Amino acid sequence: MNKEEFNELADRSLLKNSELGKLLGVGRGTIHNYRTGKTIPDTKVNFIREVLLKSPKEIRELLDNGDLDMSIERVLPFVIEHFDELMAQREFRNLVSTEAYDIANVIIKKKLNESSNKA
Repeated sequence: MNKEEFNELADRSLLKNSELGKLLGVGRGTIHNYRTGKTIPDTKVNFIREVLLKSPKEIRELLDNGDLDMSIERVLPFVIEHFDELMAQREFRNLVSTEAYDIANVIIKKKLNESSNKA
């Protein structure tokens, strides 16, 4: 995602940079960086598109209702599905400390065990 695409989607949302930051889970400074051409991490591009391609009314409702579902139930399937792809990205690996990686493995194994026990 380049800055032109980000700016087009951001402007279409009719939100202030601080609101965009809240919606996307980043700070206002990061939004400024995205708008001025700083590289947007590959790990965020699909999420940004998914959120900002909604209508301005839907985006406003998400923001106003606090309905930003980043629960483990929503995030975990994405992480499991894209784990190898995510870990292949140096930026992502650098963000994940050894402890967080170990915790994620425990959680994933637990969820997979729960899923196979239900089946």
